[in-house]
Amino acid sequence: MTLVSAQQVLVLSNRSPYSVTEEHGRLNLAPGIGGLAAALAPLASARGVRWVSAANSDAERKAATERSCDDTLHFLEIDEETYHRYYDDIANSTLWFVHHGMYDRVAGRAFDVEWHQAWDCYRAVNKLFARAAARSAPAGAVVLVQDYHLALVGALLRRDRPDLAICHFSHTPFASPTDLEVLPMAVARELLEAMSHYDLCGFHCATWEEAFRSSSMRFIGECPKTLVAPLGPDGASLASRVESSACRAYGEALETLAAGRKLIVRVDRLEPAKNHLRGFQAFDELLHSEPRWREQVVFLALANPSRQASAEYATYRREVERMVAEINARWATPGWTPIVLTIGDNADRSLAALGRYDVLLVNPIRDGLNLVAKEGPLLNYRDGVLVLSKNAGAWECMSNGALTVNPFDVFESRLALARALDMSRRERVARAAMARHGAGLFDWSSWLAEHYRALGVVGEPHRSSGDGEETGAGPLPVSSPELESAGARQGR
Repeated sequence: MTLVSAQQVLVLSNRSPYSVTEEHGRLNLAPGIGGLAAALAPLASARGVRWVSAANSDAERKAATERSCDDTLHFLEIDEETYHRYYDDIANSTLWFVHHGMYDRVAGRAFDVEWHQAWDCYRAVNKLFARAAARSAPAGAVVLVQDYHLALVGALLRRDRPDLAICHFSHTPFASPTDLEVLPMAVARELLEAMSHYDLCGFHCATWEEAFRSSSMRFIGECPKTLVAPLGPDGASLASRVESSACRAYGEALETLAAGRKLIVRVDRLEPAKNHLRGFQAFDELLHSEPRWREQVVFLALANPSRQASAEYATYRREVERMVAEINARWATPGWTPIVLTIGDNADRSLAALGRYDVLLVNPIRDGLNLVAKEGPLLNYRDGVLVLSKNAGAWECMSNGALTVNPFDVFESRLALARALDMSRRERVARAAMARHGAGLFDWSSWLAEHYRALGVVGEPHRSSGDGEETGAGPLPVSSPELESAGARQGR
């Protein structure tokens, strides 16, 4: 076994785990909100861990130019047009939809000359990240490459730094062979061949791991070593945040909003895969088929705006707003608004809502994990019921405590909402306990420990850069009893 210190861990991701702002000419760092940033925030703050991200704002570009952040955080300055084509045209408008099984085979963008030029930009940005890693990674370091934006880094970095242990982790689903075949054959092969150079490719659940293995064997005839390592919330951090005055104030506001009624909650990014429309349709059918719930339940939908420059996302937002308006126009009465849709990014409000729900609806078409499905049961103090899509990566950990739905089946979702609202206290308590157990099985430290175990290394304890206290009780374990269902599989 090789001992790896925090100073020998380098993380690459498109977005930084921190939000950088400029005030009076001074750059300030604050923890990022949501998604990858929230899940890996403790790793980002571990003393000595280095992180490389693209500069996505004027403040981050200034940080890249002036190198004004400390040595553990580096921003890459990328030409604006190159970044746009890499990020918007390829990563988000193509790869994201392909991996979520949502690429429009009829009206989707043609893979024309302009698209192939954009793919060249995707390749160029991956090369910039690989060069940055080659320059900054200590000898023998573990390099953790995050998500579909940087799939090509493995091959590029392996050529220059064969001493490194290079891992890729997909926080989204991975495309099945059928989904991946919509890409130009040369591109699909380039993608998978590049990923075959990683020492390890990780996923949040076995379903996405198997999709990757199947696609690799279909397109290139080989597969690297793979890993299932679900991420989970940082329970201690969540517990401290919900005690804040802001969270408490939002909690009081939610009590006023509910006014003694049942509360259905959803907290999502406003993106097509989250499946808001079918969720609202299920609620509409509930009010139609069971009149007793009219004026007795409020559906609070907190939607964080996402990728607002994308035409697909802008269209989706308009459709969501239109449907909510139609449902409210159909059922609202004086003093009761059936669906309260709030679009905005407010972590304290979201945490307060997760504490207060009677029913939490998480019904994505596909999701790599879905942290909300885990955060909700950990935060909720009402023994609320989780209604969860079988296509969320979190389902494999959470299915025992959840009511499972097919995200495409509005009728089944309506029945699940009705069952959740009517559920006896005894069953709610039992299911909530199982959901809390599933949500608490994995966190960032177990996620990192599984990487180390699969690589055959042992990590030193990672310490917070804030107060010097350890975030773990000792060396990260080579194996963990809670992770027996996870683990690495050898490439064939």
